[in-house]
Amino acid sequence: MIQQPITHSELIKALANRYAIPHWFLMETVHDTTGFDKTRTADAVAYGLYASRGFEVHGFEAKAGRGDFLREIEDVTKSAWLIENCDRFFIVAPDATVAKASELPAAWGLLYVKRAGDGFRLSTAKPAEPLWQTAGGGARTTVSKQFAAAMLMRMEKRCDKRVKDLDDESEIQARLNAARAEGVKWGRGRADADAKRDDRGVERLRAAIDLFEEKSGVRISEYAGPHFGEAFQVYLRAAQDLDFSRVRRGLLATAEADLAAVLESVKNARRALEAASIELTGKEGQA
Repeated sequence: MIQQPITHSELIKALANRYAIPHWFLMETVHDTTGFDKTRTADAVAYGLYASRGFEVHGFEAKAGRGDFLREIEDVTKSAWLIENCDRFFIVAPDATVAKASELPAAWGLLYVKRAGDGFRLSTAKPAEPLWQTAGGGARTTVSKQFAAAMLMRMEKRCDKRVKDLDDESEIQARLNAARAEGVKWGRGRADADAKRDDRGVERLRAAIDLFEEKSGVRISEYAGPHFGEAFQVYLRAAQDLDFSRVRRGLLATAEADLAAVLESVKNARRALEAASIELTGKEGQA
């Protein structure tokens, strides 16, 4: 499947994902000043909000096509005003077919944007050097009052847009409905999975009860169940107490049976001898 070329607005969207609150505040379409005196525009400017970020200001020019990029580097003075007010400056492009690191001035950075699922992935093709160092000075860049005013105005417009989005009741309701529907879908799926698991447990328990009733001849009901359980506990305790007695009685019963068999054999032998003696006495009398 052939992917669609990345557009200028998508390049800016990728920047917004990386340079986001709470560490950065990204502004789009920032002018060099306010009012009717503005003559230049930066595609995006990011302001670092923490000391760990050095409170740096990063400027960006997004180039979706090769021709636009070539015009940028043919006249680097177009970006001079932005570079003077930034700590680092980047070109943002889709890939090397649009812009190559070797084509950039030494201090400029280069960021590539690629599609990643439903979003975008931003990678650094060339790091940007601190502009105050390349300028030969030791101090950080100082933002002009005109540019600071332009950034504040852009911040205010961005905040107004966010508030307007929140005030749009239809949009809020649509998001609530979508979230509610997603929650219901998840809950039903979870309930169905739990019900299936419980059904399997009930089936195993029913099978065990059926087997017990078949072997014992006792039917378990909701009324007789508690009483049967108590009786079964008494039986188990008695069985444990009489276990040795049962073994002993079994041995005695076996011995008694063997002895009875021996006695019966003796009696049979005695009767046979008595019968033989009577027969012999009769024959002697006849003689």
